[in-house]
Amino acid sequence: MGTDAWASGFRALRTMWWPIASSSRCRSPCSETSIFGAGRCRHASVERSRRSVGATVAAARAALAEGVACNLAGGTHHASAARGSGYCVFNDVAVAARILQREAPLRIVVVDLDVHQGDGTAAIFAGDASVFTISLHGAKNFPFRKVASDLDVALPDGCGDAEYLRALDQALDVLDQAHGERSFGLAFYLAGADPHEGDRLGRLKLSAGGLLERDRRVLARLGALRIPVALAMAGGYGHDLDVTVAIQAATIEAAIDAWRAWRDRASRMSAPAPAPSAPAAAARPAQAALATDNRGP
Repeated sequence: MGTDAWASGFRALRTMWWPIASSSRCRSPCSETSIFGAGRCRHASVERSRRSVGATVAAARAALAEGVACNLAGGTHHASAARGSGYCVFNDVAVAARILQREAPLRIVVVDLDVHQGDGTAAIFAGDASVFTISLHGAKNFPFRKVASDLDVALPDGCGDAEYLRALDQALDVLDQAHGERSFGLAFYLAGADPHEGDRLGRLKLSAGGLLERDRRVLARLGALRIPVALAMAGGYGHDLDVTVAIQAATIEAAIDAWRAWRDRASRMSAPAPAPSAPAAAARPAQAALATDNRGP
């Protein structure tokens, strides 16, 4: 992405005090602490975050062209327009949304299923009818002071597969209704692995199978509504890193299946209509003659 596009997207979020467009040097000890906790400045993390934003922008553009696309990072939803927070330097989805909206008049929906509420995203898009924000999250988890999304679903500690999926279906019904009132041209899906029962920071009790069913339901609903979707991996802090990686790999496999379904449906819709069979073609003159006869004196 060119420098002009970067600057344009960040200016749209009024983030000029946060040193992102021209420097990876952290200048505010207070801001640094709010993102990473107390300690020295982490310049490499800032650079990684810049690149992650670019990957989400690229995924969004690919989704518009292909139906489904993924960023293997991203989902840094605690960053607001003015500051970073909660391990999130820049809000990649917000920047990508604003850049894409400058390129086309898109209404966007953000489906945030990280276990932590997307307070930064909610704050950035508060009162903005062009972006609809949905968050399913742990009621008692970080951030402890929530910012209202368009739809917030707060789940109790220990929430398992069945309760979670019921809540998800209800949220997707709201998405469906909002799409019917004014259609969405793009979705961002934050597919966090941290609702998993083995996550150190999650406090929910979803199984790996429950998380895969979550992904499939979100992708199937968006596909049925023909809303292109860009995925971001968001959070995952499992005691066993291999388990977290397996959950995220399953998300990517579900996205590939959704992309294939999108492509196959697009191919069917663009295929030419079959030629009429011979008997049907032969019947047409008789039908035309009968109609002419009926118009006679």
